[in-house]
Amino acid sequence: MLPVLLLVLPPSIAGGGYACWFLGHQTAHSFLSDGSNKPATPLINSGASYATAVGAFAGVYGALSTQFPRHQETGEGKDLAKTKQKASVSVSESKKSFVPPHKKAQSEQFQPPKTIAEAFRRYGRPMVFRAGAVGVAFFCAGTLQTVVANKNAGKGSP
Repeated sequence: MLPVLLLVLPPSIAGGGYACWFLGHQTAHSFLSDGSNKPATPLINSGASYATAVGAFAGVYGALSTQFPRHQETGEGKDLAKTKQKASVSVSESKKSFVPPHKKAQSEQFQPPKTIAEAFRRYGRPMVFRAGAVGVAFFCAGTLQTVVANKNAGKGSP
């Protein structure tokens, strides 16, 4: 499964990023055009337009990343914490038997998901939020890069 993920995910993320950037570029270009059907002059990208795009991408993704869901302790985890406290109290009270650390509560360790549905419940929502944030960031980067390139193109013409 891992080789398939390594072969499929990076190209699809790159393609999706380019598609979102291009959609932002086309949206900005349609708003900046004068409404005539004549072909638009090609935009000249400069260092400023690329820097604006990178800054927009980083800023938008950074702003959206503050909204990502954080890991919340479920009731199961709270119960485990209470069990640990009770166990430590009972162990300190009665030091009759020693239990090696590798034989203590196995539920503390990471348990990998057993089915695809369980994996999606655990990891699906954060991945969808991050992919959406990347798409929005690429869209904004494409839009701002086009606006800056259009302003630079206007400077060169009389």
